[in-house]
Amino acid sequence: MQAAAEEFEQLRRLETNCVFAGTAQLARQIGQGAPAHVFVAADDQWTDWLAERGLILRGSQRIVASNRLVLIAPVGAEEAALALNEGGLREMLTRDREGRIALALPEVPAGAYARQTLGAHGLMAEVEDRIAPAENVRVALAYVAREEAALGVVYATDAAVEERVKVLYEFPATSHDPILYSAVAVAAGGVVHPETQAFVDYLAGPAGQAWFAGAGFVGAP
Repeated sequence: MQAAAEEFEQLRRLETNCVFAGTAQLARQIGQGAPAHVFVAADDQWTDWLAERGLILRGSQRIVASNRLVLIAPVGAEEAALALNEGGLREMLTRDREGRIALALPEVPAGAYARQTLGAHGLMAEVEDRIAPAENVRVALAYVAREEAALGVVYATDAAVEERVKVLYEFPATSHDPILYSAVAVAAGGVVHPETQAFVDYLAGPAGQAWFAGAGFVGAP
């Protein structure tokens, strides 16, 4: 996002400022009047939440990227990458009754997706008492990187930028809702900045898509 925003600055000769936080946190801040022109969300329920309050420009939303969900362990752990089968996954998650499993909180998109996929594999009830709850997906990643959790479920893009973790398993996309990121124009007070839609369209267009692909995201459908 930062690289894309900087390129857009140069193209349009204007200043941008990126603010990063969890989707729910950012939406609530916008709802409370925080200044914003574009909202990029990992969960469209929060885009809908803003729409219900008249805070986005209807028709401006674009899907800009998608992601994958992976199981990770500390890089020094003995576990090897799993074959893509449920038997291996079940053994990995249930054989260590003491090891904790880092998941983002259920109200955070990554946490909701993680619980969906574990439920789809019939494993949620078996691991629920070992969950190490994290404020967001980056905190879950940090728990595993610092070896405070034996395993974690995070986005593939997060795992790719943390050298202290390794990916054991990629969850099938069919085991959870599609992980989509959308950008939408914010219309605080009914006013839309003239460049807002241009930036949303830029993110969904070839130049923006190249930045997302370079960071390991899957292209927008």
